[in-house]
Amino acid sequence: MLRGFWKPILNGGFWVAVGSFVEDEYYRRERAGFAGLGDIEAYLKLKSQLHRSGFRDFDLGPGHQVSAEQRKSNLILIGGPHSNPLTAQVMGSLTTTLRFGEASRPEGKDSAIYDSRLNTVTDCRVDAGERLQSDQGLIIRCANPFAPEKTVLILAGSWGYGTTAAAHLIESGDFLNNPIVRSKDPFEAFFSCRIVDGVIGEITLDSVRRLTR
Repeated sequence: MLRGFWKPILNGGFWVAVGSFVEDEYYRRERAGFAGLGDIEAYLKLKSQLHRSGFRDFDLGPGHQVSAEQRKSNLILIGGPHSNPLTAQVMGSLTTTLRFGEASRPEGKDSAIYDSRLNTVTDCRVDAGERLQSDQGLIIRCANPFAPEKTVLILAGSWGYGTTAAAHLIESGDFLNNPIVRSKDPFEAFFSCRIVDGVIGEITLDSVRRLTR
């Protein structure tokens, strides 16, 4: 079942692009940028899934360094639009009902997810010490805007926990058995997860919707 999900996305070769922070004070000293731990853990989880599904030869790089030619491949984008500029570009080209940021304040919290169909904004829960108690994110499968015959898969959490949770959710029965996911149609999915003492707990697939082509 897992191989069946991956096969149509990855046929013909693919490129994995992870988020990296290149616009902060540390970038002046480390020009390669910094990848978040959640993105790295998500990549390692995906790598295991891909190996088990028979895909062992693929390229990896930071989203801000993917060339124009590489963008025309099948793409797996790890990390939200704040950390992965390629995710931001692809999501900016889509007509979605789910996106990061508050509806009334585009410059507001990147961690919030706005649902234009329900006109709701959902943000992560934190405790009194500002430690995360829940995270959330989006999984999107769509045509590649740089090469429409190719496919893009986006795994994007509000925070790093959410990005890692997206990689775990992909191999779950709830996700793989969803009729929209199984249809091979473009989709957007919203999920949430509990965080207990800094560890990802239960992951819930909250909604899956077909995307307008």
